[in-house]
Amino acid sequence: MFLCKFKKKTEPFFTSESGVTAIEFAIIAPIFFIIIISILEVGYTFSKVAMLDYSVSVTTRELYTGTAANGQIAHDEIEQNICNNMSVLAGSNCTANLLVELITINDVTDLPSDDAQCRDEALNINPVVQFDPGGSSETVFMRVCFLTNFLVPGIGFGLQLPVEASGKYAIIASSAFVNEPF
Repeated sequence: MFLCKFKKKTEPFFTSESGVTAIEFAIIAPIFFIIIISILEVGYTFSKVAMLDYSVSVTTRELYTGTAANGQIAHDEIEQNICNNMSVLAGSNCTANLLVELITINDVTDLPSDDAQCRDEALNINPVVQFDPGGSSETVFMRVCFLTNFLVPGIGFGLQLPVEASGKYAIIASSAFVNEPF
């Protein structure tokens, strides 16, 4: 029987190559995971933006046909309609994070200001905004502010957006339409 005994060669600490891949992984893995999480965060946020835009367009369709002007639909129902069309992405407390503003525009000088009003959850205040669905053949501007949280706010996309006083981020959608003659 042949017995062979191998003697392990000992290397000095600084020239040893054992554990090199673990060190490389420890350096690169956090950067890789941050990039992956940021990509998922951007996709999730853009899905919320797209669903809010879709919900606003569906709701404006109901408005310009005259249902709101005839008193058949109220402010709370419009908010609920937008939340229903946003589906799962809106969350369970959608109407508490949503603010709808309807402004009648008579001429170009009546355009609303650039800054949209959002609910202030930190102070539990709902700002006063205009809610005028307009009459027959009037131009109406609809602006919706939706407050949302990010999945991981400390990295990636969330660092680039302004934060409201409540710690949430505002997503704003708007639409202008002319009411049909009714």
